[in-house]
Amino acid sequence: MEDYVLIGEIKAVDSDGFLSIHSYSDFPDRFQNLQSVLIEIYGVVRPFFVEDSAINGNKIFLKFRNFNSSDEASFLIGKKFFILPAELVKLKEDEFYVHDLIGSVVIRNDIKVGVIEDLIETPANDVLVIISDDGEELLIPVVKIFVDSFDQENKTLYLKPGEESIYDDED
Repeated sequence: MEDYVLIGEIKAVDSDGFLSIHSYSDFPDRFQNLQSVLIEIYGVVRPFFVEDSAINGNKIFLKFRNFNSSDEASFLIGKKFFILPAELVKLKEDEFYVHDLIGSVVIRNDIKVGVIEDLIETPANDVLVIISDDGEELLIPVVKIFVDSFDQENKTLYLKPGEESIYDDED
């Protein structure tokens, strides 16, 4: 499923076939206009067409065409669903998806710092988890004073140059 983008997981189904989902998307409104999703069933990726959708507070519900009861849809509980990359919500010029950042090489002062392994969301700002070539974990806040640019096509993140190391621990 690496050619697809994960956007949700089916958690429960009601008697009318409406599915309660857990969203992996930062854009919950995207589910209101969703036409179809892709779900792997017995090793085959199949399209499921959305007949109806509803958002109630922070809860999202989808109903697939031809699934009109809990009996018909219960086998979908626990299944993750995907979309094609072309169906992603368009971002602003200096915004990127986490999946674009993961695996990117990080460069500072023309030297490889490491590779982005994860991104931690915090109330203040996101934090990149970078693993250096010697296995050391570095945490870099995703803020303009540290991040210079991101080359999405070449999966390279450039940190702002500097004389002092922003990674050294005081101890």
